[in-house]
Amino acid sequence: MANKDPVYRRYNTLGFFISLAAIGYIILNLQPSSAQFSSPLISISKLIILTSLQFFLLAIVHNPLRIGQRIYAILNITLISAGVAVTSYHLWIQSSLAENPKTGDEYTQCHQPIEELFASQPNLLGKLTELVHASTFCPVSSMEQMTIGSAEQCLILFLILMLISWKNLTRKQKIKGSFL
Repeated sequence: MANKDPVYRRYNTLGFFISLAAIGYIILNLQPSSAQFSSPLISISKLIILTSLQFFLLAIVHNPLRIGQRIYAILNITLISAGVAVTSYHLWIQSSLAENPKTGDEYTQCHQPIEELFASQPNLLGKLTELVHASTFCPVSSMEQMTIGSAEQCLILFLILMLISWKNLTRKQKIKGSFL
């Protein structure tokens, strides 16, 4: 049964277009083609944003009643919370690296190309496990845009998407006769 309240659809469309723009921005600016390696944080962020984009698209197309909208919002908030946690952990690693920089094997292990990281894993689950391990234990290479690093940009994006999903989750039923 379709929902007649267009505000849910507006928030889901806004989340969809922000996620779509974020994927384009990540591909074009945060992960330049001249880079020899792909940052694990950028890779895990792309995965989380793509999944969130799919949830927003499903919510737009399906357009369920209030309970269904809340289920989609809870799924999105859970997914985006994982992105906030990984990004916050990267910011913590960066701040601790400023005090104690890594050298030697730890540095080369974290900065090998993503293809070499995946070469040792035969199946998809092993590759995802390796990506999550690399994204939590290796610092992100800081690509500065507008004096904000890539980890900070990912954190801002995740917080915006979480706010949109939160608005869908806490949306009250529309009172008859009111505009919003």
